[in-house]
Amino acid sequence: MTGLFTALMILLVLFLLGQIRIGAQVEYCEDGLFVRVRAGAFLIPVFPVKQKKTKAKKIKKEKPPEQKKKKGGMLKLVLDLLPTVLETAGKFRRRLRVDRLEMALTVCACDPADAAMRYGQANALLGSLWQPVIRTFHVKDGHAHVGVDFEGTETLLYILASLSLTIAQTLRLILGFGFRALGILIRTRTGRTTRTNQKEVV
Repeated sequence: MTGLFTALMILLVLFLLGQIRIGAQVEYCEDGLFVRVRAGAFLIPVFPVKQKKTKAKKIKKEKPPEQKKKKGGMLKLVLDLLPTVLETAGKFRRRLRVDRLEMALTVCACDPADAAMRYGQANALLGSLWQPVIRTFHVKDGHAHVGVDFEGTETLLYILASLSLTIAQTLRLILGFGFRALGILIRTRTGRTTRTNQKEVV
């Protein structure tokens, strides 16, 4: 009887811990995908794992570089990941809360006429990405816009999402989405590296 009571107490404690809500931030930009856990006013990096850098002696202090607006990452990667994201999130039935969501699609164009045409196409594409997301998630504060880069070479998408979820939901996301997403990221990075090496050989 004592063993059964202890087991029930352990299950109860685990259940209560699983209901604790935590904050998380997901950012996709030109430097890749970043996942951070929010603890108060601090953001703790979770993915990718930071490698320890060897300390080097500084000869003189240099001025810190000016912060510039981050560019987006490859649009193809987001299109590959989106079905998996929506499928996994759909299991939560809108219980997964998104406190803040930003999506910025930037198209490249050489002349104003081409820019106007691509701007219209980008608005339609961004709408096709935005609508499924806000239908699946409970988005509290969301913004989406399209920009034009006359010096760019490819269409880029920037995403910043601040989530509020329980520990139990976090574990379900890791098990249901994390490993599948990691496989897509690895395949995309491998394919991009292969194409780059082929260009260098040519």
